[in-house]
Amino acid sequence: DTNLLRRTGEFPSVDWARNGRAARCVYMAVDAIDDARLWGPAQVVAKVTVPPTLGFRASDGAAAAGREAGPSAATAEGGAADVWEPGPRYIVGEPLFVPRPGRAAGSEGEDDGWVIVMCQNAETERGEVAILDARSLSQGPVARLRLPHFLPSGLHGSFTQGGLESLSAPVGPPRPIREYV
Repeated sequence: DTNLLRRTGEFPSVDWARNGRAARCVYMAVDAIDDARLWGPAQVVAKVTVPPTLGFRASDGAAAAGREAGPSAATAEGGAADVWEPGPRYIVGEPLFVPRPGRAAGSEGEDDGWVIVMCQNAETERGEVAILDARSLSQGPVARLRLPHFLPSGLHGSFTQGGLESLSAPVGPPRPIREYV
């Protein structure tokens, strides 16, 4: 087994067009502690570019090794990690890769798109949605949506081109939350 990072990672995801096929880019929520034994909450988003020598496949999951030294640093066996930290009092959710329109499905540019991640700002007790360029997470968000309310952590997501059109029943307009209680 080869570790890809010294950080603890959660919610690994790849470009869904590559699901079940060899993938080089893995996006995940990781802790802010660069240590092989210590860990903390998911406060950082990371893209790990897996070296081809590992023979990593999307279905193998994402283990973490190598020594990370900064926002963009080399990992074991020629891989690379690129990380974005939204701030010291944030918790990040599952990063979701969305391909750039017009990109051929499953093309070699598996980081040609955006990474969308939900963030909880513990200082303001409000949620945020960050949209990052998948080619360079450490450059920070290309857009940041600050929500007027708390955003619960632990949400899972997936991107499917045209997925909502496949629902058998139409989805009605959103209702105020008090109607659900």
